[in-house]
Amino acid sequence: MSDTKRGFFAEALVFASLFFLPFQTRWIYHDLTVGGEVWEYGRLSVYAVELLILVALALRGRPRLSSSLSSFVKPAVLFFGTLLISTSFSQSIPLATASLPHFAAALGLFFLVADERTVLRRAAWAFVAGLVIPCGLAWYQVVTGTSPAYSWLGLATHDAATLGQSVVETATGRILRGYGTLPHPNVFGGYLAVGLILLGWLSRRARTTGAHLLMAAPTVLIASSLIITFSRSAWLGVAVGFGSLAVAALVTRHSVPHQAIPFVSLSLLVVLITLFVFHSAVFTRFSVMGGFSSGTQPAARLEAKSIEERFGSYAAFDDVIFTNVVMGVGPGNYTVALATIFPNMPAWSYQPIHNALLLALAETGLIVLLPAVKFLLALHRLLRETLTTAGGLFAVTLVAALLPIALLDHYLWSLWPGLALSSVAVAFALKFSSGARS
Repeated sequence: MSDTKRGFFAEALVFASLFFLPFQTRWIYHDLTVGGEVWEYGRLSVYAVELLILVALALRGRPRLSSSLSSFVKPAVLFFGTLLISTSFSQSIPLATASLPHFAAALGLFFLVADERTVLRRAAWAFVAGLVIPCGLAWYQVVTGTSPAYSWLGLATHDAATLGQSVVETATGRILRGYGTLPHPNVFGGYLAVGLILLGWLSRRARTTGAHLLMAAPTVLIASSLIITFSRSAWLGVAVGFGSLAVAALVTRHSVPHQAIPFVSLSLLVVLITLFVFHSAVFTRFSVMGGFSSGTQPAARLEAKSIEERFGSYAAFDDVIFTNVVMGVGPGNYTVALATIFPNMPAWSYQPIHNALLLALAETGLIVLLPAVKFLLALHRLLRETLTTAGGLFAVTLVAALLPIALLDHYLWSLWPGLALSSVAVAFALKFSSGARS
């Protein structure tokens, strides 16, 4: 195969990988158990999109990074090295070993997107286009209260009347939250948050009526779907992200391109309309947090329980991390450590701490701080040099949006779709800052 054909197929596979990221088709090749029960974090599997990433890497060969991004190679290599070291000290070596390919695929995806051969604008559109079908499915789920199972797309059955489903309880009944094609509405919300920021970046180049119309459809779909996930962490991520963009623009005296004004206006209009339609459910999501309800009312019962579980997950953190402070309990082993410390509990009750940063620290130990510090220093240097550019501003937006999500949930570290989202968002942010071709 000629180099031209290899390059063409490799780029097509990169775009296909970005498009199919929200789809959870996977092969579960083994189930580990806790107390004789299978639990989600003990399911060993390979995702179809990981195979696409592997083939794309094989066709691309060695990554080609711009000079401004080459400083991120060493932190990535050191990071994977810490995972290997931590794996050898893990409580469940089979589980830790099975987690490594997910981290490797996420790093591979990072380098595919960061590669200077990847056209940034096309990559962003591939990611956004991949959210269209999940958004349509999310609206069906919310309106009907059900979602059919379809194994080839990795879809599980959901029903608002079934206990254990992610729902919002209001005075008028139970509303099924929008899962899309993802395993949880919060994960779907994270994808939509990143997608909306990418649309904001793409809107800068919309100069014709046709371009604005092309932007309108995904903007309406993604902005409205973000609301029906009822994901507080995703909402906060978008608010912090675009808030950081506004503040950074003011500080650097960088005006918002007039081409983006229709996008901003349409997004706000869609969000306000959707909030109005689902105002009772949205109010319920914040009622307990704001002290408007004691949590004893039926409409607030689930919200009080959710917040209690989130705070409760911190109670055992010190027990887990002090199991092995330096090397960690091993990748994917947080729930195994919980089962060891607190035996004879139902398998479903063993959940990761709702903080991706603390979860990463517990599973990989203090040794992960070396690559983390090197990465943050390289990121700081890059953003400091490019903050006055539009690309630098949107890089700050993406990074800022990820931070509250990482602090309020665990999926950016604990689940494959979260690892993939982290790697893609960071890769886009670095490409924005590097002034890569778009």
